[in-house]
Amino acid sequence: MSASDILAVQQAEAILQWYLENGVDEVMSSSPVDRLALKPVTIKETEADHKIAAVPQAMKAPAVAPETQAESKAEAIRLASEAQTLEDLKAAIQKFEGLSLKKTAMNMVFAAGNPLSSVMVIGDAPEAEDDRAGIPFAGEVGELTDKMFSAIGLIRQGTTPETSIYLTNVLNWRPPGNRTPVANEIDLALPFIRRHIELVKPKIIYLMGGIASKAVLGSDLTIGKLRGQTHMAQWDGFECVARVSYHPSFLLRSPLKKREAWDDLQALKALL
Repeated sequence: MSASDILAVQQAEAILQWYLENGVDEVMSSSPVDRLALKPVTIKETEADHKIAAVPQAMKAPAVAPETQAESKAEAIRLASEAQTLEDLKAAIQKFEGLSLKKTAMNMVFAAGNPLSSVMVIGDAPEAEDDRAGIPFAGEVGELTDKMFSAIGLIRQGTTPETSIYLTNVLNWRPPGNRTPVANEIDLALPFIRRHIELVKPKIIYLMGGIASKAVLGSDLTIGKLRGQTHMAQWDGFECVARVSYHPSFLLRSPLKKREAWDDLQALKALL
């Protein structure tokens, strides 16, 4: 087999892996179709085709009745507030049935690193590698994350508060196909991530990603407007210093933003 043949096989495997991670696990035809050569379809034909090509139901965010959302939110608040330790909180999240993401995820993704760390890193939601491993910031994203923090002397395996990081996400269950979590899902996860922060009592919260930043800070501003300054995350009498930066998965897609991310890390180091 020539080098070009090997490359073609590797590319095909990469494409198939991407399909699987995004919920595509079957094909609709054994042969390709030239869509440009097809005649315009009628409305009735379009509706029939839609039934075949529709996004799998498991990948959609389910509609939730307001009363059901309110009941689930009350239950989330109760379970979170009763947790007195991180193990209690982990069990409470596992017990909570109000978040439908639990039914489609492989594993609950709770946390990694040293819970005594001065820095608590919070991302948006678990991705495919996190879901498989059951730990946050895993796989290629995790490798970049570890490199970023090690550059300022922090590692997730650190044994002291000054040399370690503690990592988690706003949501503990992976959204199907890595879709963006919707507002009602974030709302139900909020009591748990707030209690998580309260139990860890970090010196600084380092928010990586738009969802994490908006949820924890209670802000509608974009990362571009939130980063570059020190914030105060506060609720119910609790408060903690917070900084905002880009999520590592975004940096893998947009490497030109790494310079700004490095500035954010330098600002974090200056606060320690």
